[in-house]
Amino acid sequence: MRTVTVLGRAAPATLQLTNSGTPCFRPPTSSRNTSSLFWNQQQFDQLPRLLHPAFQDHSLPAALPPTAAGVQAWVQGTSAAFTHRTVIEAQVTEGEQSMLKIRMPLTHTGDWRGIPATGRTVEAVGYRYFRLENGQIREHWPLLAGNAIENQLREAGHGCKIQA
Repeated sequence: MRTVTVLGRAAPATLQLTNSGTPCFRPPTSSRNTSSLFWNQQQFDQLPRLLHPAFQDHSLPAALPPTAAGVQAWVQGTSAAFTHRTVIEAQVTEGEQSMLKIRMPLTHTGDWRGIPATGRTVEAVGYRYFRLENGQIREHWPLLAGNAIENQLREAGHGCKIQA
């Protein structure tokens, strides 16, 4: 059996692939799973273990390479603007493909899209799709509601606030 961990899990399950490629899930055994180490704890030294040498991220801005280095720069930039955590709401895996439904509570601590730090807590929801190869993440496509984050930050400071 090969063991595969999935990028972004807050309380990760272990995905094991049998020799035939059939997925078999095991319950979480440690919060220090490699995926948690990357997104939630930012231990970037774990990237070579987690990501395939030919890893490609299909969502990064043009200014960043679609590689492990680009993902690291993206997470560091996000961390400069927010205290964040990735929570997995659901996961569907077939063979070496995995789709996650995620929720990200974010506290706005730095400048983001021209919005100075507000200290507000907002939430993003979205999906991450992974293609795995040889027990590592080979490709990543996320879909996150960045505009929803911006709307929450901009709207939170406008209008009447009703006291309860």
